[in-house]
Amino acid sequence: MTVHSLRILVVGDLLPGTGETLRRFSNAGLASRQVRNLREARDLLGAFDFHLILSAEILSDGRGYDLAETVSRRTGTLVVGVALSETCLWLPVVYRGVNVLGRRALAPEALEAEMKSLLGMRQPEAARGSVREIYNRTPFAPERAVSSAVGPGPQRAGMVRRRYRDRDKQSLPFA
Repeated sequence: MTVHSLRILVVGDLLPGTGETLRRFSNAGLASRQVRNLREARDLLGAFDFHLILSAEILSDGRGYDLAETVSRRTGTLVVGVALSETCLWLPVVYRGVNVLGRRALAPEALEAEMKSLLGMRQPEAARGSVREIYNRTPFAPERAVSSAVGPGPQRAGMVRRRYRDRDKQSLPFA
């Protein structure tokens, strides 16, 4: 018998592709729980620790963004799905308790990899070897301040340039 841990809360209707992703996570032993509105989500968040909350943007009693304060107090991660005409876009709102809204948007194809990273699951060999995965493990994590007192070495300067170049590319939703 597989022991499932509830680490993922889904609020609202499933957006395109989310159901299949959640099935794969369930097969890996990570159960999810789905609720329909903010009231039910707040009740569950008060009783259980969820690592990741996926919410639809528009809910019957409010918006997914309204969970940000509750999730940040619990040091969880909230990602809100914005339905588009034929697909959706995922907006990280809170990352491990820190507000990150507006820093990045995720295409539906990138959501599963981000979920694996957040939940501490192993990445496939192909993903682990990529340059982007090596230097940027948590793409929507808050950036740390770089001390200007110590000048960057040549390797550090190259890394900083790549980080800002890739960040600018990632900020475009369809790049």
